[in-house]
Amino acid sequence: ILHQKEKFAALGSLLAGLAHELNNPLSVVVGQAIILQELTADTSLTARAERIRNAADRCSRIVKTFLAMARSRQPARGPVDLDRLISSALEISGYGLRSAGVDVIVESDPAMPELWADGDQLHQVLANLIVNAQQAMQAVEGPRRLTIRSAYDAAARQAVVEVADSGPGIPAEQRDRIFEPFFTTKPEGSGTGIGLSVCRDIIDAHGGEIRLSSPAAGGAAFTIGLPIGERGAQREDEPQRRADVPRTGAILVIDDELEIAQTLADILRVGGHEVRTATSAAQGLHCLQQRDYDLIFCDIRMPEMDGRSFLEALRSQRADLADRLVFVTGDTLGMDLAALVRDTGAPVVEKPFDAELINKLVAERFAVRPLRESSRGEGLQGSRGGLQ
Repeated sequence: ILHQKEKFAALGSLLAGLAHELNNPLSVVVGQAIILQELTADTSLTARAERIRNAADRCSRIVKTFLAMARSRQPARGPVDLDRLISSALEISGYGLRSAGVDVIVESDPAMPELWADGDQLHQVLANLIVNAQQAMQAVEGPRRLTIRSAYDAAARQAVVEVADSGPGIPAEQRDRIFEPFFTTKPEGSGTGIGLSVCRDIIDAHGGEIRLSSPAAGGAAFTIGLPIGERGAQREDEPQRRADVPRTGAILVIDDELEIAQTLADILRVGGHEVRTATSAAQGLHCLQQRDYDLIFCDIRMPEMDGRSFLEALRSQRADLADRLVFVTGDTLGMDLAALVRDTGAPVVEKPFDAELINKLVAERFAVRPLRESSRGEGLQGSRGGLQ
């Protein structure tokens, strides 16, 4: 175990730089594909954009799998529709399953209640198990079948999910090691040996269990048991949704990589917001001397003045806008994000960008900090360039 921890520590420093270098260009690819889907009425072009986005999402999931292994993030719980989660995981894996000639059978329990869990992490588990099953079945001739069953155990208040394949199965002598980090049954060069380890860690963090069995009909079956979880009572300091909160506002985006700033700005503009971009913290402060903004997105890792230093300068020069800051980062291992959020009170958006999550965050921040009257209706000059 100590040796495995040493491996994780060594990988952690490597992955910090790797994540940042990959997540920045992936943000552009994913963001522009999303915008293309939103803006075009050409169905063939939309389909091409979807393929680009799915490929970039796949790259993003690979990065997140390594990051999850290295940082062991605790679940960020919320309401989760298990059937929808299964459908989403199958949709992402759909092309690979179809091209491999895999028949997919889904059996769901209509009595399944909503889970209180981390939907992103559980999605990662399901997607990993589905891809593993598809790869295992490539080694067999004849019918290839993937079966996903979900059932609600009311007595135990537990959701049970089984992912079973008709592949060659896993030899008995290897079953005890299947969840070990870096252990893989795949041929050399085709597996990292961390996927199932991460899956187990995620399920353990949710208070559940995952186990492997070999069905009589052959193949392999992974069964997950998850407690339904209890929705926490709303905290007194948690903001209530206001009916009169405006839907759009003025937003400043600060990122030293121009393409990243423009991509985030484009996503926000699709939502109807007025957006200005700056490619340094100093330029961002200059923008804030000229007018107010309803929200400020600022990259954490920038030369000369980083995100934390920008917040300190903002508190000194424009303290009235300090609580409108949202941090942006593609370097999820280079710093303690939990400590940053705790110390500053600012939320964090991770790259590559998820348009739905960004729009949700903007709506929530507007509800927390209603728009200033002085900012409504004011035009933002410029549309391209380093300072817009």
